[in-house]
Amino acid sequence: MTDPSDQHQPPESPIPEPAPQAASEAGVLDPYHADRQPDEPRPPKPLWKRALGWSKWLISAGLLAFVIWQLENPKEILATIRNADPLYILAAFGLIPLGVVIGAFRWKWLLAANDVRPSLGFLIGSGCVAAFVRLVLPSTIGGDAVRVYDSWRAGATKSVALATIGVDRLLGLFALVIMASVAMTFNSAISDLPMVRWIALAVGLGMFVVLAWIFVIGRPPPAPIMALWNLGPTPVRRPFEKLFRALGTFHGQHATLVKVFLGGVVLQLNVIAFYWLIALGLGIDITFLQMLAAAPIAVFVMLIPITINGIGLREAVWATLLGAYGFEKANGVALGAIELGLFVAFGLLGGLVYAARK
Repeated sequence: MTDPSDQHQPPESPIPEPAPQAASEAGVLDPYHADRQPDEPRPPKPLWKRALGWSKWLISAGLLAFVIWQLENPKEILATIRNADPLYILAAFGLIPLGVVIGAFRWKWLLAANDVRPSLGFLIGSGCVAAFVRLVLPSTIGGDAVRVYDSWRAGATKSVALATIGVDRLLGLFALVIMASVAMTFNSAISDLPMVRWIALAVGLGMFVVLAWIFVIGRPPPAPIMALWNLGPTPVRRPFEKLFRALGTFHGQHATLVKVFLGGVVLQLNVIAFYWLIALGLGIDITFLQMLAAAPIAVFVMLIPITINGIGLREAVWATLLGAYGFEKANGVALGAIELGLFVAFGLLGGLVYAARK
C-alpha cells in the first residue's frame, strides 16, 4: 500500500489531496471541502442547523453563568489560575501530543488489520489536524471526520475507514469505563453521587454487549430484538445500522482488538494523568486514584453535544466532582478553564499542520 506522504506532489503541497470527483464518489465526509470547486460558493446552512448552533452557545453561556453565580467569591477562579504552578501545567500540555502519538499507534494497528499501512507520521499529523478541526467545528465529531477521511486517503474503503474510527472510539471508551468502575469501588465520594454508579454500570454493560456481539459472536441479533429495533424511526436507525455493518469488518480480529484495547488503557491513563497534573498545578491535593474515579465521568459528560466544545458543561461537571471530594467549586471551574486553554493552544499548533498539508 502506498503511503500518501510518499506520492510525488508539487513542493507547495507535500500531502496529496484527492480529486474533487473522487472524494464525492467515495461519499466520505471531507473536512477540506474537496467535493467543491474552488470558486463554488458555500451553500447556506439550513435554518435548523443555525438554530442548533445558537442554542449550544446559549446553553454554554447559561451553564457557565450558573456555575459562577453559585460561587461565594467568583474572583477565586482568577486567583487560583494566577497562582498555578507553570511546571505542572506545561507537563500536562506535554501529555496532549503524547496522547496523539499513542492514538496514532492504535489507529495504525486497526488499519493494518485491513491491509492499509500508512506511515505513523502521517497518522500523527492527522491527529494534530483533528485537534485543530475540533476548534473550527466545535464538537468531537469534527475531529473524527478528519480521521475517517484520512483513513480513506491512506487506502481504506469507506466502510473500513468508518469502522476503524468507530472501533477506536468504542474500545477507548470501554477501557475508560472499566478503569473508572474499578476506581469507584475504592472511592465512595464519586460513586455516591446521584445515579453515577448505575450509569457507569449501564454504560459498561451496554458497551460490553455491543463489543461482544459484533467482534465475537458476529451473528445477527435474535428476531424478537430485531422486531423491536425495527419499530424505531428509520432516520435514527439507519446510521447505527451502517455503523454496525462497518464494525463487522473486524469480526475475528481478536489479537488486534486486544492490542488496541490495551493501547486504549494506556491512552486513558494518559488522559487521567493530564487532569491530575492540572489539578496539582492548581494546588488541589487530589490523589491519582481519586482522579481516576472522577475524570472518566467528566470525559463522558463532555461528550454530550449540547454545548460549544464543552464550555459551561466542563466547568459544571468539574465543580461538582471536586466538590464531592470537599474542594472548593472555584477549583473545578479553574481546572476546566486551564483544560480548555491547553486544548486550544494545541489545536492552534494543529492548525499549522493543517496549513502545511493544504
